[in-house]
Amino acid sequence: MTARRKGRTRHWAALLASLICGFLISAGAGARTEVRLTEVLVRAEACGPAFESLARAYDQQRLADRKELYDKLPSGRVTLAARLDPAPRQGGRATVGWQLTDDLSVDLNVPLGTLPIAGTPGASGGSLSVSWSKRLWPDPGRAFRDELQRVEEHITALELREQEASAITDVVAAFYALRAAEAQLELDARQHDLAQGRADYALQRYEQGFIGLRDLQTEQSALHQAAAAVERSWREARQARERLVTVIGAAESGSECAYSWPGEADLVDDVDWEAVIGEIAGLLELPAFPQPAGADEPEAEPADAWEDLLLAHSIAYQRARMAVLNARIALAAAESALLPALNAEAVVQTDLEAFDPGWAVGVSVTWDFAAARRLDVESARLELEAAESRLEQARRTAVDAGRTAWRRVVDATSALSRTEEALEEARRTEELALRRIAAGLAPEAERKEARLVVDRRRAEVEAARAERHMAWLALAQQFGIAIEVK
Repeated sequence: MTARRKGRTRHWAALLASLICGFLISAGAGARTEVRLTEVLVRAEACGPAFESLARAYDQQRLADRKELYDKLPSGRVTLAARLDPAPRQGGRATVGWQLTDDLSVDLNVPLGTLPIAGTPGASGGSLSVSWSKRLWPDPGRAFRDELQRVEEHITALELREQEASAITDVVAAFYALRAAEAQLELDARQHDLAQGRADYALQRYEQGFIGLRDLQTEQSALHQAAAAVERSWREARQARERLVTVIGAAESGSECAYSWPGEADLVDDVDWEAVIGEIAGLLELPAFPQPAGADEPEAEPADAWEDLLLAHSIAYQRARMAVLNARIALAAAESALLPALNAEAVVQTDLEAFDPGWAVGVSVTWDFAAARRLDVESARLELEAAESRLEQARRTAVDAGRTAWRRVVDATSALSRTEEALEEARRTEELALRRIAAGLAPEAERKEARLVVDRRRAEVEAARAERHMAWLALAQQFGIAIEVK
């Protein structure tokens, strides 16, 4: 790139930065709309895509629960048929079945028409039967199957809870990201104004012969860097705004979720975070302001005491546990296949018209001598060992995730303390600068510079406070704690 093209690029960059700065100044003078975090959360819950997906997931779960309930009720079906032999006849059968337990069932068959249904005993073709069948020995792993069902239901509940927590966290994170981006844009715009003033003053001093070319170029380079920072911050603020509008569910006009982001908005965090953090800390028996690492009495890491709670709410660990149960069921089935299987059954059946009940009781023994059965046992045992190894790895990963979440809380608390101290120091420095200006020992420009430093430190405090809030939410999510952010 030639020097002329470089100069032209810098000129347009500075011009764009100046326009952005002017827009910010004029916007600040006009009316601004307050956008509160609680209102954003309410809107996201009503129209956000993540919450819509969550609502569908809850609907699916309710349908699954209803289906499970209906499976326990009697089920019926109707069979219709026609036959020519040689006279045409037609008819059918209505069947009602009820699986009372895994071993006990009731079946009712009622004929329709004149066509007898093959396989239906009795004079009328209608029958009522009660059947019982059970494997007596060896145990087919029924206890493992019951536990597996409980784990599957627990995982489903965990997934719904985590999906809801992630949806809330995404909205809060997008809100904080936009607030930080807009604050950074304003600070960079003010920094550009200061850099412009210094560059103009340096040019004047250079023309008067008081400074050299190197000093002038230093100030001009700082101006170009400030202009580039304004452009970058402007793009980041626009992207952050688009992200927030997306997560809260903006739709086209005419829709119930139609929404237009206000041109100029003051983002207000009105959530009672101390109450939220206090609730989380109370449930986990933790201090709301843990001591940072390196203090005289550092807070003991409580992850080991949390292990059972962490594992109970870790989806990865519960899935690994489910894999172990499946492997144990497979091993039990493979081992029982080597042994003679003892089965018992009983049936009571009667014709509906003649009402002549009959019954039968039977016991059977089956022994499979196939050589491949022993290989099945060995394969199932190896699969169980692999599943248990993955379970242990999932346990360590879940505990490490809990430690990481807790350390994030500790680090965020420590960072907040440091930024608050830096803010106080910046305020003391500003007071000193004002006294120097009043005494004629410093130029008036130091007033804006000192105020800019104070505002930067204040923005850092807000960012650190937001990180602390997000850290506590992440910790609650690790333990499946349902917290209402309001």
